[in-house]
Amino acid sequence: MHSDGRPSGRGGDEGAPPLERRAEVRRTTAETDVSVSLDVDGTGEADVATGIGFFDHMLTLLAYHGGLDLTLRAQGDL
Repeated sequence: MHSDGRPSGRGGDEGAPPLERRAEVRRTTAETDVSVSLDVDGTGEADVATGIGFFDHMLTLLAYHGGLDLTLRAQGDL
């Protein structure tokens, strides 16, 4: 545990590896196919393709300014 009360690892156990702040999700329906990979502790790299230019642009900026690594693919009825 950190001196300010935040947990330092899994379950707050000293010496435990840090929590991994990364996720990958894929959702496929009859209308859409969406896959997302996000690393909260990234470097600001983004690879976004939704077919909606403004949405791609805003998600890319979010990743860049937030220091997130984001990969997103979306196809279908968006």
